[in-house]
Amino acid sequence: MKKIKLSDEFYFWRGTYSGFYPLEDFISAVKINKSISIPSNSNSLWVEVNLEPFVSVNEQVKQFLSSEYEREFKNYAEHYWVYTQKKDYNQDWMHQHLNIHPGSRSKAKTDFTFTYYIKQLDNLQEDEGKIIFKTEDGVEHKFLPKTDEIFIFPGNLWHKAVPTPNHDEERIVYAGSLAFNVLSPPCFKKPNF
Repeated sequence: MKKIKLSDEFYFWRGTYSGFYPLEDFISAVKINKSISIPSNSNSLWVEVNLEPFVSVNEQVKQFLSSEYEREFKNYAEHYWVYTQKKDYNQDWMHQHLNIHPGSRSKAKTDFTFTYYIKQLDNLQEDEGKIIFKTEDGVEHKFLPKTDEIFIFPGNLWHKAVPTPNHDEERIVYAGSLAFNVLSPPCFKKPNF
């Protein structure tokens, strides 16, 4: 994983999936979760079944963070979802993942959020398909993820996913929020470069 500095306060890591599950297994896991989930008015589905391809990504992210921060996941909290973008979907908004669970489901605070790009599209124009981070100085930092990449970033970092409204194919991202230990404060700290 490569650590990328965004500002004096914020950074993120960018790397690739190191597991052995192929793309087809992730697509199948997404379909299974879609088949048992109750649709909402958003383009995200909570992951209801922790199928092995998803678990392999979770473990890679947790092992990396445990090593980087010399902390174990103990009394931890986690939440996972699948985010998709289809033709004509054209909503984006800057947001943070301060709490592990969305809405008012819990007060558990997030340490880190990650995104794993199951399917990124080709022939994107301008900012389509990019993730944009906004730092404390108001600067927006734009990155175009590739299929099979993982981004890990602090839960309090403002970000948005730019839609792909002109594409017939679905863009698919698996994501999660993690807390090392809900009985201790979040571990945000300034990066060492």
